[in-house]
Amino acid sequence: MNLLEQTKYKVFFDESYKAEKKSPEDRRNKEQYGELRGEYGFVYKYSPTQLAVYINSAILKNRLPKAWKVVQHGDWEKTALIPDSDFERACSLVKAKKRRQYSQETLSKLKQIGKNLSRKAV
Repeated sequence: MNLLEQTKYKVFFDESYKAEKKSPEDRRNKEQYGELRGEYGFVYKYSPTQLAVYINSAILKNRLPKAWKVVQHGDWEKTALIPDSDFERACSLVKAKKRRQYSQETLSKLKQIGKNLSRKAV
C-alpha cells in the first residue's frame, strides 16, 4: 500500500524529510517519510508489505489485535507491525485525520468563486 496514493486520510511528512541533506534521488522517495497522524498515534510505512502503528495511549495499547506483532513496549506506548490489509483498522484505532471530501456541486461553486476573484485581481 502506498500511503501517498490513498485519498481518505491526510498525509503528513516527518520533519526529517526537509532536514536531510541527501542527494535529490534519495529525497524523491517520499513514501518512507509519509505518516498518517491521529489523536492516539500514527501509522507509517515500515517495509513494502508492512505498516507500523505507533500508539501513545495507555488505554488503547491493550486493545491491539493479537495478530499484530508488537516490537516496542512502553509505559504508555506500543509500536506494532501489521500487514497492509489491516490499514483501515489501524487508521480507525489511532483516529487518523481525514481529508476533506467535497461534492461535485461544492467543487463547481469553489471554481466559480476562484474565477470571479481572478477577474477582480486583473
